[in-house]
Amino acid sequence: MQRIRVKKDRDFIVLDYKFLKDARISLKAKGLMAYLLALPEDWKIYVTQLTDTLPEGKAAIYAAMKELKSAGYLKVEQQRTKGKITSVDYTLFEISPLTENQEAAKQEPENKRLYNIDNNINIKVNKQAEDYPSQLNTDSWLMWCKFRATEYRLKYKQLGEAAAIAKIIKISNQDHQVQKEIIEQSMANGWRGLFPIKNTNKPKIKQTLDNWQEARKQINNG
Repeated sequence: MQRIRVKKDRDFIVLDYKFLKDARISLKAKGLMAYLLALPEDWKIYVTQLTDTLPEGKAAIYAAMKELKSAGYLKVEQQRTKGKITSVDYTLFEISPLTENQEAAKQEPENKRLYNIDNNINIKVNKQAEDYPSQLNTDSWLMWCKFRATEYRLKYKQLGEAAAIAKIIKISNQDHQVQKEIIEQSMANGWRGLFPIKNTNKPKIKQTLDNWQEARKQINNG
């Protein structure tokens, strides 16, 4: 198949293409998701606006959104007042948490990945410790964000980071030490997501983490 491409110097976005290969959702749902991801970060999803903008009708859009919800890409929260629905909030995940859980389940603790350090990566973490909730171990969290950027060139979007923070606070029961161990576990195993502590060899996890931190120091020191 011949492909006519254009130079991408404006009007383009960068997406994780896993959802495009997800066999659980239809082409219609994938197209809607790509469209929503291309919208501004602060844009709120309103079905009425989508029906005014897109040629598909309300029924088709709701069907696509239902697919995304079932596959874990879309979270729907209804706000109620005196038992009546007053508004609906949508959260869109570029990578489905369900997909991340499946990937983690396939990982074997003994099969540690080798970390590839790219000298050309410029890590920038804009947020400071005071920008995060007190229930979060901010030192470990900032290290986790740097690890994702270094190893996978991934950076949380605003809603995605909020959801990930809420998850680690919940599964750690707000315990900073447990959060540290959760993050170290994911780093040592090369996971892209955060999961409850598993029965594994903690010395091996610490050694892998120490190796990664030492490599980063050598790069930073030239």
